[in-house]
Amino acid sequence: MFKVNLNLPNLALHERAMFLPQWIDNPSDLISWDDIEQCMNNPILHHLELIDPENRKLPFDRNFLAKEKRFLFDALHNDHGLVITEFGHYNEKTKKLLKFFEETFDVHCAIHVYCGLTSKATSFKIHCDSPTNFIIQVEGKCHWKIYENRMSNLIDFSCSHPEEIDERELTTVVDEILSPGDGVLIPPRQYHLAMPMERRISLSIPCWPRNRKKKPEIDRNYYRLRT
Repeated sequence: MFKVNLNLPNLALHERAMFLPQWIDNPSDLISWDDIEQCMNNPILHHLELIDPENRKLPFDRNFLAKEKRFLFDALHNDHGLVITEFGHYNEKTKKLLKFFEETFDVHCAIHVYCGLTSKATSFKIHCDSPTNFIIQVEGKCHWKIYENRMSNLIDFSCSHPEEIDERELTTVVDEILSPGDGVLIPPRQYHLAMPMERRISLSIPCWPRNRKKKPEIDRNYYRLRT
């Protein structure tokens, strides 16, 4: 079973991008290629997206994928990256991981899978995300850069996200090659870039703030039938 080894600074005073070496024990317990294959074979139950060789997101209608599952498998063998969102509902282990984060911090969170079968499989261009993000490297190596620069809260995130960002205008604060068990912490709206170096599986855990007095909105317990 995986184990989380968190050693963070006082986040009230020192929220910053961080490299987290070997912060997850046995990350392969969380997800395998068999799990990814299971999701791809049941697209009606999962949220699936592709990242094409030009780093563009290609979302698909579930009904289309239910009829054209082979499209996904062919794409992964042709240097596309795959994203599986809402993977936190997948099994008992993923629910336990989310429960850990939601009990440790004042957040609601999710798990998104990023993976690619080849060394040329792509990820997104330089971008930022609205929530705080934890990244777990599960398989393979991936070069990560996190930049000091953030998108201002004065800007509408959903409407004003720039399509192209010139890296020469950014200041790098984290520049690391992640191996299995490593991770990074990315503060909200902070620009970053993932560059897969080989076949890889990574997990992203976006965290949205909540009031500590309110219980998490989703029951993370795993119940069993008495048969």
